[in-house]
Amino acid sequence: LEKRPSSRRSPPWGCPPQPRSGTSAWRVTAVSKALDTHAVLNQVSFEVERGDRVALIGPNGVGKSTLLKIVMADLEADQGTIEWGHQTDVGYFPQDYHQILPAEQTPYGWLSAQALGQPEAELRKLLGRVLFTGEQVKHKIMTLSGGEATRLVFSRLMLRQDNVLILDEPTNHLDMEAIDALAEALNAYAGTLICVSHNRFFVESIANRILELTPEGFNDFRGTYHEYLQKQGTDHLEVTHAPKAVSEEARSQKEKNQLNYEEQKKHQRQLRALERKIPELAAQCDRLEQQLATLTETLAEAYISGTSEAQARLLKQQEDQQAALDACFAEWEAAELAYEELL
Repeated sequence: LEKRPSSRRSPPWGCPPQPRSGTSAWRVTAVSKALDTHAVLNQVSFEVERGDRVALIGPNGVGKSTLLKIVMADLEADQGTIEWGHQTDVGYFPQDYHQILPAEQTPYGWLSAQALGQPEAELRKLLGRVLFTGEQVKHKIMTLSGGEATRLVFSRLMLRQDNVLILDEPTNHLDMEAIDALAEALNAYAGTLICVSHNRFFVESIANRILELTPEGFNDFRGTYHEYLQKQGTDHLEVTHAPKAVSEEARSQKEKNQLNYEEQKKHQRQLRALERKIPELAAQCDRLEQQLATLTETLAEAYISGTSEAQARLLKQQEDQQAALDACFAEWEAAELAYEELL
């Protein structure tokens, strides 16, 4: 089915890599890790070669993000080694990317700190490519939506031009237009890529190799996700994220993929709408609180020197203002809960 044209803008991603790495990008040897006495990784070994576009998949809680954190030295393995290949420059998109974004910093200030010596015009041009324009580059990072923060982290990857990219759930806060554009850019990327994602469309678009991590072991499949499903039969990218057996006759995947794609678009539209609505409600509540405080001061003065008519009128206004504030707070709380449920 043809997608209907959308008025929503998508960022023109692009990560042109530096000079090529060696043939072997990195090697993981017998890595094991236990968290809270529970073994999440057990003797995992694989090698990623230059040009591989790897999707790391598996059931939730099996250790996919833990493995990437070990690869990036953000977490120490209980045993095993990580060896990087010759001339590898690594860009990392962590799942908990908020830890690398200072809340009080601005997008321009943060990106400028990552790129010492870059002219302001070049940094603003790069921020413009990820849809930060005008005064948006001066807003505090704490006010950014999930999608805006994601685009900001990618601006650093675009600036660095690494020849290896490690992406942990990069599509979580992106709308479908942005996911389309990111998949297109990564397909044009000449470097090496490994990615954790539950987004079926994204994985099917970019991966030429599937690394399946399960509690029972590790499966290395050379091919696309569709080919993996045909030959291996375990689907980890359902909407429910629950693995289930896939029969041969179920491999007429187009209609199912289209349905999932439409569901994901609807889900992303709902998230995007709430990402816009929540800060608007917060600002509205703040305005109403300020107005109520001013009205309360005026009422206090009226009780001292005003007429009874003025006191009654101001008291009615105060009650109406309080009711409006209570309703705004309730709507804000409902929007926050709805957003958390969609994540």
